[in-house]
Amino acid sequence: MTQLAPTETPVPPTLLPSPTRTLTPPPLPTATLTLTSTPPPPPPVCTGADDSDFVADVTVPDGTTFAANTQFTKTWRIRNSGECTWVAGYLFVHIEGPLMGAPESVPAPIGVAPGQSVDISVNFTAPVSAGLYVSQWQMQAPDGTLFGTKPYVQIVVP
Repeated sequence: MTQLAPTETPVPPTLLPSPTRTLTPPPLPTATLTLTSTPPPPPPVCTGADDSDFVADVTVPDGTTFAANTQFTKTWRIRNSGECTWVAGYLFVHIEGPLMGAPESVPAPIGVAPGQSVDISVNFTAPVSAGLYVSQWQMQAPDGTLFGTKPYVQIVVP
Protein backbone atom coordinates (compact mmCIF):
# COMPACT_ATOMS: atom_id res chain seq x y z
CA MET A 1 0.00 0.00 0.00
CA THR A 2 1.25 3.13 -1.00
CA GLN A 3 0.77 6.01 1.15
CA LEU A 4 0.09 9.31 -0.28
CA ALA A 5 1.81 12.18 1.11
CA PRO A 6 -0.43 14.82 2.44
CA THR A 7 -0.66 17.81 0.23
CA GLU A 8 -1.52 21.21 1.24
CA THR A 9 -4.60 22.63 -0.20
CA PRO A 10 -4.58 26.38 -0.01
CA VAL A 11 -7.51 27.67 1.96
CA PRO A 12 -8.76 30.94 0.59
CA PRO A 13 -8.63 33.64 3.21
CA THR A 14 -11.89 34.29 5.00
CA LEU A 15 -12.95 37.83 5.11
CA LEU A 16 -14.09 38.60 8.55
CA PRO A 17 -16.05 41.76 9.18
CA SER A 18 -13.94 44.50 10.58
CA PRO A 19 -14.62 45.11 14.21
CA THR A 20 -16.74 48.20 14.77
CA ARG A 21 -15.55 50.70 17.21
CA THR A 22 -18.08 52.43 19.33
CA LEU A 23 -16.68 55.66 20.57
CA THR A 24 -18.03 56.73 23.88
CA PRO A 25 -17.35 60.36 24.60
CA PRO A 26 -15.76 61.03 27.90
CA PRO A 27 -18.25 62.12 30.55
CA LEU A 28 -18.93 65.80 30.59
CA PRO A 29 -17.61 67.60 33.57
CA THR A 30 -20.34 68.40 36.01
CA ALA A 31 -20.55 71.61 37.87
CA THR A 32 -22.86 72.73 40.55
CA LEU A 33 -23.88 76.31 40.16
CA THR A 34 -25.17 77.94 43.27
CA LEU A 35 -26.75 81.29 42.76
CA THR A 36 -26.99 83.48 45.73
CA SER A 37 -29.23 86.42 45.35
CA THR A 38 -28.06 89.54 46.98
CA PRO A 39 -30.84 92.06 47.40
CA PRO A 40 -30.15 95.37 45.74
CA PRO A 41 -28.93 98.05 48.06
CA PRO A 42 -31.65 100.28 49.44
CA PRO A 43 -32.08 103.57 47.64
CA PRO A 44 -30.00 106.31 49.14
CA VAL A 45 -31.77 108.17 51.88
CA CYS A 46 -32.50 111.70 50.83
CA THR A 47 -31.43 114.21 53.41
CA GLY A 48 -33.14 117.14 51.67
CA ALA A 49 -36.54 118.58 52.49
CA ASP A 50 -39.80 117.03 51.30
CA ASP A 51 -42.48 119.36 49.97
CA SER A 52 -45.50 119.26 47.67
CA ASP A 53 -47.76 121.78 45.99
CA PHE A 54 -51.37 121.46 44.88
CA VAL A 55 -51.50 122.16 41.12
CA ALA A 56 -55.10 121.48 40.08
CA ASP A 57 -58.33 119.59 40.63
CA VAL A 58 -58.33 117.11 37.76
CA THR A 59 -61.79 115.76 38.63
CA VAL A 60 -64.62 116.81 40.97
CA PRO A 61 -64.32 120.60 41.28
CA ASP A 62 -65.13 122.11 44.69
CA GLY A 63 -68.85 122.20 45.41
CA THR A 64 -69.79 119.34 43.05
CA THR A 65 -73.20 117.89 43.94
CA PHE A 66 -73.59 114.13 44.33
CA ALA A 67 -76.70 112.17 45.24
CA ALA A 68 -76.46 110.28 48.53
CA ASN A 69 -74.39 107.08 48.39
CA THR A 70 -72.90 107.88 44.94
CA GLN A 71 -69.40 106.59 44.29
CA PHE A 72 -66.90 109.03 42.74
CA THR A 73 -63.16 109.40 42.21
CA LYS A 74 -61.36 112.59 43.10
CA THR A 75 -58.05 113.23 41.32
CA TRP A 76 -55.62 115.95 42.32
CA ARG A 77 -52.52 117.05 40.40
CA ILE A 78 -49.67 117.38 42.90
CA ARG A 79 -46.13 118.66 42.25
CA ASN A 80 -43.08 117.40 44.10
CA SER A 81 -41.67 120.76 45.15
CA GLY A 82 -39.17 119.27 47.58
CA GLU A 83 -35.62 118.04 47.20
CA CYS A 84 -36.24 114.28 47.40
CA THR A 85 -37.59 111.86 44.81
CA TRP A 86 -40.71 110.06 46.02
CA VAL A 87 -39.85 106.40 46.47
CA ALA A 88 -41.77 103.44 47.88
CA GLY A 89 -43.28 104.37 51.23
CA TYR A 90 -44.53 107.86 50.32
CA LEU A 91 -48.28 108.11 50.89
CA PHE A 92 -51.15 110.50 50.29
CA VAL A 93 -53.03 110.38 53.62
CA HIS A 94 -56.34 111.54 55.03
CA ILE A 95 -55.77 114.18 57.72
CA GLU A 96 -59.14 115.80 58.45
CA GLY A 97 -62.86 115.62 57.75
CA PRO A 98 -65.02 112.66 56.81
CA LEU A 99 -63.42 109.77 54.96
CA MET A 100 -66.56 109.22 52.88
CA GLY A 101 -65.71 105.55 52.34
CA ALA A 102 -62.14 106.28 51.23
CA PRO A 103 -59.08 104.45 52.55
CA GLU A 104 -56.95 106.18 55.20
CA SER A 105 -54.12 106.49 52.65
CA VAL A 106 -53.09 105.69 49.09
CA PRO A 107 -49.54 105.04 47.90
CA ALA A 108 -47.97 107.97 46.06
CA PRO A 109 -46.56 107.19 42.62
CA ILE A 110 -42.95 106.01 42.85
CA GLY A 111 -40.08 107.84 41.18
CA VAL A 112 -41.54 111.34 41.18
CA ALA A 113 -38.49 113.59 40.99
CA PRO A 114 -38.36 117.13 42.34
CA GLY A 115 -40.24 119.44 39.97
CA GLN A 116 -42.42 116.69 38.48
CA SER A 117 -46.21 116.64 38.82
CA VAL A 118 -48.40 113.55 39.19
CA ASP A 119 -52.09 112.79 39.44
CA ILE A 120 -53.21 111.12 42.66
CA SER A 121 -56.71 109.62 42.84
CA VAL A 122 -58.87 108.52 45.77
CA ASN A 123 -62.22 106.69 45.55
CA PHE A 124 -65.04 108.10 47.69
CA THR A 125 -68.74 107.50 48.35
CA ALA A 126 -71.01 110.48 49.03
CA PRO A 127 -72.57 110.31 52.51
CA VAL A 128 -76.27 109.42 52.89
CA SER A 129 -77.20 112.63 54.75
CA ALA A 130 -77.60 116.01 53.06
CA GLY A 131 -74.82 118.52 53.69
CA LEU A 132 -71.50 120.06 52.68
CA TYR A 133 -68.58 117.65 53.10
CA VAL A 134 -64.87 118.45 53.05
CA SER A 135 -62.15 115.79 53.32
CA GLN A 136 -58.54 117.01 53.57
CA TRP A 137 -55.42 115.09 52.52
CA GLN A 138 -51.64 115.54 52.64
CA MET A 139 -48.42 113.86 51.52
CA GLN A 140 -46.53 111.74 54.03
CA ALA A 141 -42.85 110.68 53.91
CA PRO A 142 -41.84 107.06 54.63
CA ASP A 143 -40.84 108.10 58.16
CA GLY A 144 -44.41 109.33 58.84
CA THR A 145 -43.69 113.06 58.51
CA LEU A 146 -46.52 115.02 56.87
CA PHE A 147 -45.45 117.67 54.38
CA GLY A 148 -46.68 120.08 51.75
CA THR A 149 -50.03 121.61 50.94
CA LYS A 150 -53.30 120.09 52.10
CA PRO A 151 -55.56 119.44 49.12
CA TYR A 152 -59.17 118.59 49.80
CA VAL A 153 -62.35 117.38 48.18
CA GLN A 154 -65.51 119.41 48.80
CA ILE A 155 -68.91 118.03 47.77
CA VAL A 156 -72.56 118.75 48.42
CA VAL A 157 -75.21 116.10 49.06
CA PRO A 158 -78.69 117.65 48.48
